[in-house]
Amino acid sequence: MLYSLLLQVCVLFVNLIRFLYLGRWVGVGHWTEMFLLQTAAVALPLLPVVFPIAWLILDALGMARIQALAHLPTQSQVSKTNLLLKSTNKCRGAKHT
Repeated sequence: MLYSLLLQVCVLFVNLIRFLYLGRWVGVGHWTEMFLLQTAAVALPLLPVVFPIAWLILDALGMARIQALAHLPTQSQVSKTNLLLKSTNKCRGAKHT
């Protein structure tokens, strides 16, 4: 997806140069053709490549979020851990005094 965005920016940059500077010597089309139609013509052949990659990336992100939610500690586990930590800190503090 990053490559298609980079390609779109390159096409827009080249068309901007063509429209502004080369228009004097070489005939250029209407601005809508230069900036909208040619940019879309570059993007359309990339869609069959982009959709499966986007599908895999979004699927992996969704699965990671589901697994992260499944492994979140519940409130009772958090309170037990806090009590255990407090009791170990008290025991360590009693030994040092």
